[in-house]
Amino acid sequence: MRTFVALELKDQALKSRIGEIQQELLATGAQLKPVEPQNLHITLKFIGETPESSVDGIIKELDSVLVPPFSVHFRGLGVFPSSSRINVVWLGVKEGDNDLRALASKVNERLAKYGKPASFQAHLTIARVKGGRNLSALASHVMEHGEEEGGPVDFGEFQLKKSVLTPEGPIYSDLKVFLLR
Repeated sequence: MRTFVALELKDQALKSRIGEIQQELLATGAQLKPVEPQNLHITLKFIGETPESSVDGIIKELDSVLVPPFSVHFRGLGVFPSSSRINVVWLGVKEGDNDLRALASKVNERLAKYGKPASFQAHLTIARVKGGRNLSALASHVMEHGEEEGGPVDFGEFQLKKSVLTPEGPIYSDLKVFLLR
């Protein structure tokens, strides 16, 4: 199964605000697939294909992660990998980046033998590019709205998630929820 560790976005006000931002991005005419509200999350570690026999070991490692609950303030639009080759549009983190990095670091430490090591950049993916149409308009919109306000959110848990890829998009489900403490 395909797995990853995430902070799921549950705040309805921010989900609503992201929906508005996604509509503005779609208005550029770019070929985008907005991330569905139920799939909005910050990836702490992408593990990838995971044998079912490894899940208990992953859960045991994640049970030992100790980080207190924290707040994150989302603000600012950006893109990966660059404005000349956009694959992803994201909402950035204005405050709480250190707490996010601490959690991601502990998760990656505990899961070093699972998945590939990756550097962590705090962001919330809100749309993926699906074609080359109107990318310059999209890049201009992101530049003009680089300080887009998302708002504050409290996080009190993180999740080990399973991802099933379908033609309509991924379906995520929780394998286990871990309380921040």
